[in-house]
Amino acid sequence: MMDAISGALTAVSSLMTLSKDISNAKTDHEIAVKTTELNERLGGALQQLIAAQTDYLALLSEKDKLKTELVKLKDWAHEQERYQLHQTEAGGLLYRVKPAMQGSEPEHSLCAQCYQQGIKSILQPSADIGRFKMLKCHACDSDIQLQAYPSAMAMSSGEGNKWKGFF
Repeated sequence: MMDAISGALTAVSSLMTLSKDISNAKTDHEIAVKTTELNERLGGALQQLIAAQTDYLALLSEKDKLKTELVKLKDWAHEQERYQLHQTEAGGLLYRVKPAMQGSEPEHSLCAQCYQQGIKSILQPSADIGRFKMLKCHACDSDIQLQAYPSAMAMSSGEGNKWKGFF
């Protein structure tokens, strides 16, 4: 960008000098030669200005993208303050909205994996797997163990010889 601007400024300076040469020319031949040179330099200056304008527009576009990304990051940082890491009864990790910051929203939990990537993915009830109630993240396809069924806990604690030592 700076090279294009610098080149354009040099070309304009050169054009001014050439313009003075044309006005000081004495013969038609000198005027014709200097006018041809002027036209060539004008074409070069125009190309450099177009290149500078193209670079400038690209920088404006990049600036707008960065501005949008910054707003998203600030919004996400503000949103993160509303949640805290929570370990479920069955050992799964998720983020829950802090009670003081819940407002009128229903109680909900976010996927810990998506949360770390800046994605707010609300966990949904899932088909229970084996002995656990489960939550599912539809964004990353994670399953989070929420809590063990009472019968499974009883079996794993030794009440029922069939499952003793299995869990």
